[in-house]
Amino acid sequence: RRRQQDRRNPEGQEHPEKHRPAVLPGPRQVEALREKPGTLVATVSRERVAIEARLALGADRDTAFRPFLARAVRTGLIPILNAMAAAGLVSLPGMMTGQILAGADPLEAVKYQILIIFLIAGATGLGVFFSVAAAARRLSDSRHRLRLDHLESPKIQ
Repeated sequence: RRRQQDRRNPEGQEHPEKHRPAVLPGPRQVEALREKPGTLVATVSRERVAIEARLALGADRDTAFRPFLARAVRTGLIPILNAMAAAGLVSLPGMMTGQILAGADPLEAVKYQILIIFLIAGATGLGVFFSVAAAARRLSDSRHRLRLDHLESPKIQ
């Protein structure tokens, strides 16, 4: 008979458990990704005349939307930048606290926490940039015209 070898390698030794680290988006990241395309839409609706004037003068859609995109991305990064400023001074992040309580060197725990917060900030920045850029693409067409009617949902009959 063959010996059952679940979770054992050919030498009969146990396989170490495979842990998959996961960093879930927090409320600051979700807020940034959810609200900034809406902020861009509101700004474009308000500044419609200025954008149409730029487009009429020969600017492409990227040039016409650039100041509004930059403002939307800048405001989208405010929550994560505030979190980075407060981390370690006002609040103790969970991973760092857990490592310190488990007996790890506090300096190493701080290094890991800095790495994690920069990774989260980078991912939030990329997410905000791509969501705002997608919203800008949705607000224009291939002929570089402002199309606010693209925002309306198609009517179901």
